[in-house]
Amino acid sequence: SIMLAVIIGFIVNEWRENTHNKSKAKLAIKRIKMEMEQNHAQLQRKQNYYNNMISVLDSLISISGSSKISFPESIPGWNGINPPILTFSSYKTASSIGVFSFIDFNTADHISKVYLIQEELQKLGTLSINLVISGELYDYKSIKLVFVIYTELIKGWMGAYNRALEINTKKDIEK
Repeated sequence: SIMLAVIIGFIVNEWRENTHNKSKAKLAIKRIKMEMEQNHAQLQRKQNYYNNMISVLDSLISISGSSKISFPESIPGWNGINPPILTFSSYKTASSIGVFSFIDFNTADHISKVYLIQEELQKLGTLSINLVISGELYDYKSIKLVFVIYTELIKGWMGAYNRALEINTKKDIEK
């Protein structure tokens, strides 16, 4: 009877730990989805700004050609290159506490890919800002090119977020 009690104790403890881990994984997915929704909304706002700047720059190019500019601030509506600053704290926290081992592999892989691409987009933001600061973006066409690149990347990015936001919290936690 003592051995049976010990075995039952191990089984109950295993069940309790497994339930706790699944609960952490569900919470992590919920928080990651919220983070992605916030990032998605920010990308939509940035997309509007970039499209507006492309229109403004097209007008300036048609009027003056590809003339050099000394200050991009002279462009109407200019708020800088203004790269998206996307958050990743929920993803990093989930990674650091190991909850991805309790999430379906395909779901975890998809989430990781979204955040990997997000890191690359942020590197592009740093590069763009450095180009403006150094004066290497010196004419309307080169500045427009930066906005066009962002616009195209964000289109693909929005699709990746939309697919990632279809995560079903209950289905995607491994049994």
